[in-house]
Amino acid sequence: MSKVQESLFDQNSTHGDAASKPFRKPAATRMERRTYLNNLLVEESLEHLPAALEHQDTASFKAYLRDHLHQNSAKTRVKYAEYIAYRYSKDGQMNLALAWFIKSCPSPRSSREALWFETVRATPLLRELCEAWLSRLPEQGASREDLLQFLGPRIGGRNPAKIATEAIGGIAKFGHLKKVRVKQYRAVWAEPTAETLAYALAQLYPSPAVVQMETFKTNSLWQALLWPKAALERMIIDGDRAGSIARVTKLDDYYQFILAGTGEERLRHFSQAWGGVR
Repeated sequence: MSKVQESLFDQNSTHGDAASKPFRKPAATRMERRTYLNNLLVEESLEHLPAALEHQDTASFKAYLRDHLHQNSAKTRVKYAEYIAYRYSKDGQMNLALAWFIKSCPSPRSSREALWFETVRATPLLRELCEAWLSRLPEQGASREDLLQFLGPRIGGRNPAKIATEAIGGIAKFGHLKKVRVKQYRAVWAEPTAETLAYALAQLYPSPAVVQMETFKTNSLWQALLWPKAALERMIIDGDRAGSIARVTKLDDYYQFILAGTGEERLRHFSQAWGGVR
């Protein structure tokens, strides 16, 4: 591997989260930024993100994608390279933790859910759509027209039909939306795998941490991800019993779990059972 950085994990912040950046060029307005929901390119991202371990800065990875994406049109490859490279990078550096996880984890479902986790965090409009609309749908689901009405006041002058199409297609590929009939959709709630939960905890808590269980469970991110909160609590408790993920303490008013070591150390320890890199 070339240009190996000291750590795959950003110890100060997380890839894709909003943060102040040095001034480089006129920034998009807050409304413009939150309406960005371009083609999610799920399969292309899963196939090519491992190459970020060799092409670690955004410019280098974009150049790689322009040469390796399967689309015939050079214009389309350039556009899609921009989408993927910027969605999974921060301050000019690719999300190497995600690249390493997708390359190393032998479970395709775990890799897809880890990509889902990072995609939701990197795309404010997608997170809002999933948290405030998709996760709140009744069992029978809702129509495309309902989705368009939800998007309308949130996207400024952008085309709600185009955004709806891209959102529906992408979320369905991640396995969290199902078409029940023509233009009628419902949410698919599913717990992550243990590997993906370990990855998520490593990203959210890159340093040793003591986390109150109720604070953890009420994080709105789980609603957006369509990961059931009760299942996450059970998985952490099961992980304590198995000696992985976290150690749970429950005494009087204290119900918390302890994450020892850095996120990278915890995840690499967890990955010892994978038996090599795929």
